[in-house]
Amino acid sequence: MSYSMRGFGLGGDLQQVSRTNGCSTAGIASLDAQLVAEMVALSEGKLSRVESANVKFTSDRVHPYLITAARDALVRAAEGGEIKVNSALRTFADQYLLHKGCRGAAIPGGSNHESGKAIDVNNYSERKAALLAAGFRQPVSSNPAYFEYAGDDLRKNSVKAFQRLWNLNNPTDRISEDGTAGAATLARIAKAPAEGFATVPTPVVATPPLNFHDLTQPVVSDAPPVPVRYDEPRLPSSGGSGISSGAVAGVAVVAGVVGLIWWAVKQQAKGSAGGAAPGLQQNRGRRR
Repeated sequence: MSYSMRGFGLGGDLQQVSRTNGCSTAGIASLDAQLVAEMVALSEGKLSRVESANVKFTSDRVHPYLITAARDALVRAAEGGEIKVNSALRTFADQYLLHKGCRGAAIPGGSNHESGKAIDVNNYSERKAALLAAGFRQPVSSNPAYFEYAGDDLRKNSVKAFQRLWNLNNPTDRISEDGTAGAATLARIAKAPAEGFATVPTPVVATPPLNFHDLTQPVVSDAPPVPVRYDEPRLPSSGGSGISSGAVAGVAVVAGVVGLIWWAVKQQAKGSAGGAAPGLQQNRGRRR
């Protein structure tokens, strides 16, 4: 079964977005939501959502997923104090934009962020000891904001998620679904629609970060609130008000769509902010 869905983005393709984005993943909100949903499905339970009152995401576009062991370690480390995360799981599209615009970013399909076992931490100097005690390591001395956790290599799922979406929407221009970022796949990611594909194999559900703190410092990996599916609204009974449940559902849908449009306008207004947060400094040779 496939689902029809297209949401908000800057328009155009990723190559066009990369020309104006600088070191940022802004402007591909809906495409990212589709790719994250597919990556989670492909992981077969190996990616888990981060939910902790002490783990704060510095942007509403940080994808709040890690491999389960890294998620658990992050939650443990946060028990002693707040940890502010600039970047966690990244999509193939995220890494394409960052590789184009950020010095030292890994090639698409080559970052441990795409495996869900790497994080960039805003307040790393305060929380370094707790993160190391929980099992993270800092493999790049020149980039102290970057932490890795040992675990399964899921980077192929990042690539395959895109390959599946591309083939579903481009039946006459198919590419191998092998999880390898070869020349054909790299050529297609440049053409991927920033506003998302029209049809997706995995339904996208609403999964914004649990704790989002909008810091003034610009960040580089940012995952938006995912468009909500309204085909099964859960609404209270209208009781004796004389208003039908269908009318209530209609109002809810309109309100939700208006809210998403307003969110998209605000994101476009602030999405052009340049610069990179801690976590994407010079880092040659690392899978970042």
